[in-house]
Amino acid sequence: MFAIVEIKGQQFKVSPKDKLQINRIETKEGEDISFRRVLLVAEGEKVEIGKPYLTTYEVTAKVLEHFRNKTVRVFKMKSKSRNHKTIGNRQHYTNIEILDIKTAGAKPTVKTEEKPAKEAKPAAPKVKKSTKTAA
Repeated sequence: MFAIVEIKGQQFKVSPKDKLQINRIETKEGEDISFRRVLLVAEGEKVEIGKPYLTTYEVTAKVLEHFRNKTVRVFKMKSKSRNHKTIGNRQHYTNIEILDIKTAGAKPTVKTEEKPAKEAKPAAPKVKKSTKTAA
């Protein structure tokens, strides 16, 4: 069984017990989180595709750790002017472990009672405003 989930604007193919490295999410280490933006779920031969999301499924995961990746060096240089600049960046990431792909349960639909159609009232006659002024 696997699912395709959207997490922080990126799509991931996940299965139970998978470990992922995603952009940092503001959750404490050790906490469980759930992702409701499930795009596709496949179980054996059965495949369900959302339009755009499947509202009846959710993916639960556990936050393992927060960390910063290696420094990426960016070197900018303008030729013939002896102008150059070095910049470094360390991106924040979160490691998560997928615990389960489960049915979230359909949300109860609220039934609204049908109201009788309102009778059409005759429209009031429109009064034209005169644009001419008496001189």
